Amino acid sequence: MSGSVRAWRGGSSGLLDPITLDRGNIGCPPLFKLFKKGNIMERKPFFIRAEWDEEASVWVATSDDVPGLVTEEATMEGLIEKLKVIVPELLEANGVRIDQEVPFEVMTRRFETAQTSGI
Repeated sequence: MSGSVRAWRGGSSGLLDPITLDRGNIGCPPLFKLFKKGNIMERKPFFIRAEWDEEASVWVATSDDVPGLVTEEATMEGLIEKLKVIVPELLEANGVRIDQEVPFEVMTRRFETAQTSGI
């Protein structure tokens, strides 16, 4: 594999700082975002954006954290259920070592317009 990936290393603040690693020089590292809380290392959820596509009447999910993620569903509940299956599959397909649980956070965005009463 070529290119670079983002990983995390211990920082002076006790949190893990992002670093870039060249995949040509090392094996594919886990892409989990880790942070230190006391003496315990915890995973930060993968961030997923979901935007409403008015024309198609579907929620569209994408993510910089989950390579290759682009999917859609008519309801947010349906999208979440689909993501529970797709996110681990995509991470494994991209060589990311994962645990039994893969935490993710979905940020939604939908634009609407309101009409004034004309008063």
